[in-house]
Amino acid sequence: MVRIESRREDNADIIRLAAVLDGRMVGSTVVITAHGVAGIFLVHVAEAHRRRGIGAALTVAALRAGQESGMRSAALVASPAGEPLYRRFGFTTLSEYRLFAFPV
Repeated sequence: MVRIESRREDNADIIRLAAVLDGRMVGSTVVITAHGVAGIFLVHVAEAHRRRGIGAALTVAALRAGQESGMRSAALVASPAGEPLYRRFGFTTLSEYRLFAFPV
């Protein structure tokens, strides 16, 4: 994915962040900046490392990266499990969506 992104003309708008613990990546997220908004996507922490503040640290780093890139707002899509974390940072629900499986 990184190789593909590096070939895009706008690759400077994509910021990938990783949480590393004892030399191993245990979490990651991606920030895409455009039109004054930092879009925070795919905040993920390995199951064995959850509930230790890693997701919060990734979220803080993503918000900081967006702010340092000059973004005025941030947006994200949250799972029900992650929603309480994002509410602590002041995010509010603006819309809901549903995922559907493709028919077999």
